[in-house]
Amino acid sequence: MSYPRVILIGGAPMSGKTAVAQMLAATHGYGCLSTDDRGEAILALTTKDSHPHLHPMDGYDFREYYVTRSPDELIADASLEHRALWPAVQSRKYAHIATNSMGELLMATPALSEGVMYVRSAQSLFAVGPKQ
Repeated sequence: MSYPRVILIGGAPMSGKTAVAQMLAATHGYGCLSTDDRGEAILALTTKDSHPHLHPMDGYDFREYYVTRSPDELIADASLEHRALWPAVQSRKYAHIATNSMGELLMATPALSEGVMYVRSAQSLFAVGPKQ
């Protein structure tokens, strides 16, 4: 039996997660679904009146939202959004397929250069990209 491959990438807002995901998807022939895509779908199916906690950025450019809100406000908004989304998440069945260890603790946000993703650990620098 073959399973679909899923790569989850996390990181701070505006840290390059989508760029890394798109590079990996293109390199490996995967589809790419970002949290931005998820957010656009949610916003298209709901309104601020019907689901106020799913619309914390209404009236803001997303960059302005992140730089003008305090960390406590961002955490509070994210907590409310997660609680509002939880019933939909809980209704789905997910299975953990695999964990891929790099063998070391990763120490930094990945960096991209010329189609290669670089990841630093305490002891090594990993390069992920097409074979040369």
